[in-house]
Amino acid sequence: MDQDKIARLLAELAKVGDNEKCRTCHCYVDVLRQVQEDILSRDLADLPEAVALDEMLGRAYAEQSHGCLGCDPCLPVEPFNTFNELLAKEGPQGVFDNLILSHRDTRILSHPSHWSF
Repeated sequence: MDQDKIARLLAELAKVGDNEKCRTCHCYVDVLRQVQEDILSRDLADLPEAVALDEMLGRAYAEQSHGCLGCDPCLPVEPFNTFNELLAKEGPQGVFDNLILSHRDTRILSHPSHWSF
């Protein structure tokens, strides 16, 4: 796996979190949690940017959160899609591997009642 690309994508997600409406959005938090789970399942936790995921999630949880605002484009979608494309080259390991999202799909991810496996 190209750890430099993963690190760059994690840095992109951190920049998305600099935007207050994104940092407190369930779409962003759901993407961060899934990325963190995928990174831990692939033993990539030693990447400095991966360690920063805890901080990003902490910042998001420290503030009042909100559901999807319907932003178009939804800023965490592009780095998440690229991240999943990189993981797909390695072979499936997680539930959301090989998943490419559209803006509308992030609202589905944000609401567990809409999940179907």
